[in-house]
Amino acid sequence: MIYPRTMMELVDFLAARLDEDEQAARAASGPRSIWPRWDLSEWYGLEEPSSLIGRGSPNHPLGGGHFTPVALDTAIAVHIARQDPARELREVAAKRSHIERWREVDTWIAEDDRPTIIRNELLSVRRAYMLVLADDAQAYADHPDYREEWRP
Repeated sequence: MIYPRTMMELVDFLAARLDEDEQAARAASGPRSIWPRWDLSEWYGLEEPSSLIGRGSPNHPLGGGHFTPVALDTAIAVHIARQDPARELREVAAKRSHIERWREVDTWIAEDDRPTIIRNELLSVRRAYMLVLADDAQAYADHPDYREEWRP
């Protein structure tokens, strides 16, 4: 069971990891975020896609260039392309929305003028969001600040 004080610590932990993920994704998309999307590309005539190429954003529609100085194993190239900066930024935004929704419900619960039945419903919703946030934080279970007590 995650208690309110511990929950705030989990939220702070998760928010810090999301900030780090956002910073890394923005750095990986090149100067001024020129290449937020990565696609597979052939490496100088090899049949299997084994390189990554950056693709421009609407704000920077420049073409891209090969990111990899050597051919990669196709499975590795596919995995890296699926984790491009644009996808990472969407994932960060989705997890941040979980945090904001939990905060909204927590604020509503603090309002004492609600009928008991509504308050009980809000407590159930808050508990559901607590589990969602604990699940989100599990992605960072290998981080030294992660606590086992947060594991759902």
